[in-house]
Amino acid sequence: MDSTLYYYTDQNNNVYKISVSEVKYDPISPEESSSGVYSGGEKAIVPISEKTFKEIALLAEALQTDTISHIKHREMRTSILLTEKGGKDTSRAILRPSEKRTALENLLRDLVE
Repeated sequence: MDSTLYYYTDQNNNVYKISVSEVKYDPISPEESSSGVYSGGEKAIVPISEKTFKEIALLAEALQTDTISHIKHREMRTSILLTEKGGKDTSRAILRPSEKRTALENLLRDLVE
């Protein structure tokens, strides 16, 4: 069984925890948002297939290795991608908007909606 976990925090601070068997979605509430009105929707735990996990993993790994989209400090419109293997952080990136990032976000959003 793959012990890899991915944690993805989108530009609105909604958090996705992705394991080989499920995606847990923890959305931001209006009280937590900078505007005081934005809501990321409802919490969700969605079972996924090994095929879907591999698709997510390919996108996540591509984003981790594509350092052209990485920046050192979080700013508006950026997201965070953390990879954990065997209980240890193995990579972390702050990501600018990109086609690869959009592909990952679309896949995750489609799963939890």
